[in-house]
Amino acid sequence: MWLASAFYKNLIPKERIRRKGDFCNEKTICEEHTCCLKRAEVARRCKPMGKRGGYCSPRALTNVYFGLCPCDTNQGTCEGGICT
Repeated sequence: MWLASAFYKNLIPKERIRRKGDFCNEKTICEEHTCCLKRAEVARRCKPMGKRGGYCSPRALTNVYFGLCPCDTNQGTCEGGICT
């Protein structure tokens, strides 16, 4: 189940859901197909997840990723920094 879809079942408060381009943090959840991304000296924002053949970071048990987002659903796994 997509984590943010839990909002529709009243499991996650609406104010915690963030859309693509919105500011995010450890206490918020980015919409489907995005992750909360932190880059050096730049505020955290919900950015698109990796696509097959694109750059990525491995999935982790975190709400904030550093540098790159992991691969999106059905876009492969992150191997050597590339969605394969």
